[in-house]
Amino acid sequence: MSTENPKRMIVGISGATGVIFGVPILQMLYDLRVEPHLVVTKPGEMTGAAGTDLASSELKALADHSYPINGVGAAIASGSFHNMGMIVAPCSI
Repeated sequence: MSTENPKRMIVGISGATGVIFGVPILQMLYDLRVEPHLVVTKPGEMTGAAGTDLASSELKALADHSYPINGVGAAIASGSFHNMGMIVAPCSI
């Protein structure tokens, strides 16, 4: 999804429950033409793969951009990264 001034939303996922909520959020953002930027914790990747049929690579493919959890140089780590906000899908509620 590429536009001159894109709508962007950061999605953070942790734990298996995070994946359960994060996947529909990513799909909804795509439907709304909002560019999803994804970051997933290591436990999120591990428990998500164990608790769902979704591989880590398939989860990351749902986002326009995916960043490593330790990516301090990632675009989303910069204060100049314009976005609508961040949704955090936690592992427990």
